Amino acid sequence: MRKPSCIATDKRWILVCVGVLLSAGALADSEIYCEVSSANFAWVPHYGGTVIAANGAVALFEYDFEKRPRDRDQLHGRNWLAPTRQELVTRFRPGRRLVGNLCAERRAWLRDQLDSVRTAGQSKVVDMQSRDDPTNDVHCFVFGTGHDRATFVLLQSSGSVESHSLSPAAPRLANWLSAVSAQARHRGKLPAKEQACIDDPPLTDPTYPDTYAEIRQRTMQELKAAQQLHCQFAEGTGTALDGELRGNHDGPASLSVVFTDLNSTARHGRAEMFGDIYTVQVDSGPAGLMLTNAEAEKDHVSDVVTIVPYRIGGRAMYPAVKHEIRVHHSGGTATRYAGTCVPLP
Repeated sequence: MRKPSCIATDKRWILVCVGVLLSAGALADSEIYCEVSSANFAWVPHYGGTVIAANGAVALFEYDFEKRPRDRDQLHGRNWLAPTRQELVTRFRPGRRLVGNLCAERRAWLRDQLDSVRTAGQSKVVDMQSRDDPTNDVHCFVFGTGHDRATFVLLQSSGSVESHSLSPAAPRLANWLSAVSAQARHRGKLPAKEQACIDDPPLTDPTYPDTYAEIRQRTMQELKAAQQLHCQFAEGTGTALDGELRGNHDGPASLSVVFTDLNSTARHGRAEMFGDIYTVQVDSGPAGLMLTNAEAEKDHVSDVVTIVPYRIGGRAMYPAVKHEIRVHHSGGTATRYAGTCVPLP
């Protein structure tokens, strides 16, 4: 069951950091609630976290869905992205336990940072196709003067879905809020309440973690290690290149290319298509693994297969594009084929 982006997956565990902040500036007369969250509602539902109350009090809260299963349905029925003040107070009430206070200077800094972030846009929300993994969220709610419903300000969402604020100030603010949540959980384990206010704890991450980059890097290593690949392409789309766009025309119905003896270190390999065997040059770039027909270059033909480092459905099958550009005296012809590649044993 999909939820709004603040609880956007089925399986999440939430750490919430909420603060009503008082200082000068554009948001001086606004009430601000900031939430650092990670939730799990798929198998064993859990929802808990850290709250900075209106007076700066920092408290822990936690839902017990085993004892109160109806709380889950009530939570899902509320407007998570535009709650009222009372809805937020109710949301963070269960299991509340005071652990400290946020320093006044840091509350003012938080307000100033949010003022520079709140009008920025956000990146596209990408579904990571993982229904069982948690989603970690960092976002804020701003109540303007005279308004009882909050404005939602996204800072970061990662895990089963990925999205983040486009503001340059958002990473530092998101990571600081995560560090405050970590500090609150640490204080909750101490035998006695710590008296010092929470100011600027060590950051949990210096920048947004790029999960995509890690996945791309692992998949690229798989492609570079493959010595044989079989690529199949569907109908191509061609365009005349004589100075004007003359329209598209269909290429062959299908293409099958088998690459063998691939060596990414030595940057060479072989390929066979329609019985024609030729040498390929192996390169890598931001788009993926590139296999260039080295012999076609001699005939003023650019023939490049680019394999994207992405596993389709989690399998060893990768999207690929074959580009052919044939140059002649009056221009040329460009044809693009889309398909997939799989490694051969």
